[in-house]
Amino acid sequence: MLSESLKKCDLEMNPREVEAFLVGCLSAEKPMKFDRAIKELFLEETKVTVQFNSPDARVEIEKDVKQLWDELSKSLPKRRKNLLNVDGSNLKDEVIALGRLGDFFLMGMTLAGTSIDDQDDEAGDLLDEMEDHLLLLDEWVAEGADRLDQPTWTEEGQKYKRELAELWGELCELL
Repeated sequence: MLSESLKKCDLEMNPREVEAFLVGCLSAEKPMKFDRAIKELFLEETKVTVQFNSPDARVEIEKDVKQLWDELSKSLPKRRKNLLNVDGSNLKDEVIALGRLGDFFLMGMTLAGTSIDDQDDEAGDLLDEMEDHLLLLDEWVAEGADRLDQPTWTEEGQKYKRELAELWGELCELL
Protein backbone atom coordinates (compact mmCIF):
# COMPACT_ATOMS: atom_id res chain seq x y z
CA MET A 1 0.00 0.00 0.00
CA LEU A 2 1.39 3.37 -1.04
CA SER A 3 0.84 5.15 2.27
CA GLU A 4 2.90 2.51 4.09
CA SER A 5 5.64 2.29 1.49
CA LEU A 6 6.07 6.08 1.37
CA LYS A 7 7.14 5.95 5.02
CA LYS A 8 10.28 4.19 3.82
CA CYS A 9 11.69 7.26 2.07
CA ASP A 10 12.04 10.99 2.59
CA LEU A 11 9.68 12.03 -0.21
CA GLU A 12 7.59 14.84 1.25
CA MET A 13 4.34 13.81 -0.42
CA ASN A 14 1.37 11.85 0.78
CA PRO A 15 -0.47 9.32 -1.44
CA ARG A 16 -3.02 11.90 -2.64
CA GLU A 17 -0.22 14.26 -3.61
CA VAL A 18 1.56 11.49 -5.52
CA GLU A 19 -1.74 10.83 -7.28
CA ALA A 20 -2.09 14.53 -8.15
CA PHE A 21 1.41 14.53 -9.63
CA LEU A 22 0.71 11.42 -11.68
CA VAL A 23 -2.65 12.78 -12.87
CA GLY A 24 -0.77 15.86 -14.06
CA CYS A 25 1.79 13.68 -15.87
CA LEU A 26 -1.01 11.77 -17.59
CA SER A 27 -3.09 14.86 -18.38
CA ALA A 28 -0.38 16.68 -20.33
CA GLU A 29 -0.67 17.24 -24.06
CA LYS A 30 1.84 14.45 -24.49
CA PRO A 31 1.39 12.24 -21.43
CA MET A 32 4.58 11.28 -19.66
CA LYS A 33 5.74 7.66 -19.70
CA PHE A 34 5.87 5.86 -16.35
CA ASP A 35 9.67 5.43 -16.32
CA ARG A 36 10.16 9.17 -16.65
CA ALA A 37 7.41 9.95 -14.13
CA ILE A 38 9.08 7.79 -11.49
CA LYS A 39 12.44 9.49 -12.14
CA GLU A 40 10.79 12.89 -11.74
CA LEU A 41 8.95 11.77 -8.61
CA PHE A 42 12.18 10.54 -7.03
CA LEU A 43 13.99 13.72 -8.15
CA GLU A 44 16.67 11.60 -9.83
CA GLU A 45 17.96 14.39 -12.03
CA THR A 46 18.41 16.86 -9.17
CA LYS A 47 21.03 17.41 -6.50
CA VAL A 48 18.58 16.40 -3.76
CA THR A 49 17.29 12.98 -4.76
CA VAL A 50 14.82 11.05 -2.64
CA GLN A 51 16.52 8.86 -0.07
CA PHE A 52 15.22 5.37 0.70
CA ASN A 53 15.54 3.43 3.95
CA SER A 54 16.79 0.42 1.96
CA PRO A 55 17.20 -0.76 -1.63
CA ASP A 56 14.05 -2.85 -1.15
CA ALA A 57 12.12 0.28 -0.11
CA ARG A 58 12.61 1.85 -3.54
CA VAL A 59 11.41 -1.32 -5.25
CA GLU A 60 8.33 -1.47 -3.02
CA ILE A 61 7.46 2.20 -3.51
CA GLU A 62 7.97 1.96 -7.26
CA LYS A 63 5.69 -1.09 -7.38
CA ASP A 64 2.97 0.75 -5.44
CA VAL A 65 3.32 3.85 -7.63
CA LYS A 66 3.11 1.66 -10.75
CA GLN A 67 -0.11 0.13 -9.45
CA LEU A 68 -1.54 3.63 -8.90
CA TRP A 69 -0.32 4.68 -12.37
CA ASP A 70 -2.10 1.74 -13.97
CA GLU A 71 -5.33 2.52 -12.09
CA LEU A 72 -5.13 6.17 -13.13
CA SER A 73 -4.44 5.26 -16.74
CA LYS A 74 -7.61 3.19 -16.86
CA SER A 75 -9.88 5.77 -15.24
CA LEU A 76 -8.12 9.11 -15.74
CA PRO A 77 -11.16 11.34 -16.41
CA LYS A 78 -13.01 10.09 -13.32
CA ARG A 79 -9.95 10.21 -11.06
CA ARG A 80 -8.99 13.65 -12.35
CA LYS A 81 -12.52 14.95 -11.72
CA ASN A 82 -12.40 13.72 -8.09
CA LEU A 83 -8.81 14.80 -7.45
CA LEU A 84 -9.67 18.03 -5.66
CA ASN A 85 -12.40 16.58 -3.46
CA VAL A 86 -10.96 17.28 -0.03
CA ASP A 87 -12.53 16.93 3.39
CA GLY A 88 -10.35 18.42 6.07
CA SER A 89 -10.85 18.95 9.75
CA ASN A 90 -11.20 22.68 9.10
CA LEU A 91 -11.25 25.14 6.22
CA LYS A 92 -7.58 26.10 6.55
CA ASP A 93 -6.48 22.44 6.37
CA GLU A 94 -8.73 21.88 3.34
CA VAL A 95 -7.29 24.91 1.54
CA ILE A 96 -3.72 23.81 2.30
CA ALA A 97 -4.49 20.33 0.95
CA LEU A 98 -6.16 21.77 -2.16
CA GLY A 99 -3.17 24.01 -2.78
CA ARG A 100 -0.71 21.15 -2.53
CA LEU A 101 -2.81 18.89 -4.77
CA GLY A 102 -3.16 21.64 -7.35
CA ASP A 103 0.56 22.43 -7.22
CA PHE A 104 1.54 18.79 -7.70
CA PHE A 105 -0.95 18.40 -10.56
CA LEU A 106 0.52 21.45 -12.34
CA MET A 107 4.05 20.24 -11.63
CA GLY A 108 3.28 16.88 -13.26
CA MET A 109 1.84 18.60 -16.33
CA THR A 110 4.78 20.97 -16.59
CA LEU A 111 7.40 18.23 -16.23
CA ALA A 112 5.56 16.27 -18.93
CA GLY A 113 6.14 19.23 -21.24
CA THR A 114 2.88 21.16 -21.07
CA SER A 115 3.90 24.77 -20.64
CA ILE A 116 1.05 26.70 -19.08
CA ASP A 117 2.44 29.97 -20.43
CA ASP A 118 2.74 28.66 -23.99
CA GLN A 119 -0.77 27.25 -24.26
CA ASP A 120 -2.89 29.59 -26.32
CA ASP A 121 -6.31 27.98 -25.88
CA GLU A 122 -9.11 27.72 -23.35
CA ALA A 123 -7.37 24.95 -21.39
CA GLY A 124 -4.23 27.10 -21.20
CA ASP A 125 -6.27 30.03 -19.91
CA LEU A 126 -7.86 27.81 -17.24
CA LEU A 127 -4.48 26.36 -16.22
CA ASP A 128 -3.08 29.89 -15.93
CA GLU A 129 -6.10 30.96 -13.90
CA MET A 130 -5.71 27.88 -11.70
CA GLU A 131 -2.06 28.70 -11.07
CA ASP A 132 -3.02 32.26 -10.06
CA HIS A 133 -5.81 30.92 -7.85
CA LEU A 134 -3.43 28.55 -6.07
CA LEU A 135 -1.21 31.53 -5.26
CA LEU A 136 -4.26 33.34 -3.92
CA LEU A 137 -5.02 30.35 -1.66
CA ASP A 138 -1.42 30.40 -0.39
CA GLU A 139 -1.74 34.11 0.43
CA TRP A 140 -5.04 33.51 2.22
CA VAL A 141 -3.45 30.82 4.39
CA ALA A 142 -0.32 32.91 5.05
CA GLU A 143 -2.31 35.99 6.05
CA GLY A 144 -4.51 33.98 8.35
CA ALA A 145 -7.41 35.14 10.42
CA ASP A 146 -5.27 37.90 11.94
CA ARG A 147 -5.76 40.09 8.86
CA LEU A 148 -9.53 40.09 9.06
CA ASP A 149 -12.11 39.16 11.61
CA GLN A 150 -12.72 35.41 11.71
CA PRO A 151 -16.12 35.36 9.91
CA THR A 152 -14.81 37.48 7.01
CA TRP A 153 -11.64 35.38 6.74
CA THR A 154 -13.69 32.18 6.71
CA GLU A 155 -16.05 33.60 4.10
CA GLU A 156 -13.09 34.53 1.88
CA GLY A 157 -11.62 31.03 2.21
CA GLN A 158 -14.92 29.39 1.31
CA LYS A 159 -15.24 31.68 -1.70
CA TYR A 160 -11.72 30.82 -2.91
CA LYS A 161 -12.37 27.12 -2.42
CA ARG A 162 -15.63 27.35 -4.38
CA GLU A 163 -13.94 29.28 -7.20
CA LEU A 164 -11.19 26.66 -7.44
CA ALA A 165 -13.82 23.91 -7.66
CA GLU A 166 -15.49 25.77 -10.54
CA LEU A 167 -12.18 26.24 -12.36
CA TRP A 168 -11.31 22.59 -11.83
CA GLY A 169 -14.67 21.45 -13.19
CA GLU A 170 -14.23 23.52 -16.34
CA LEU A 171 -10.66 22.29 -16.78
CA CYS A 172 -11.66 18.65 -16.37
CA GLU A 173 -14.26 19.07 -19.11
CA LEU A 174 -11.61 20.36 -21.52
CA LEU A 175 -8.87 17.84 -20.78
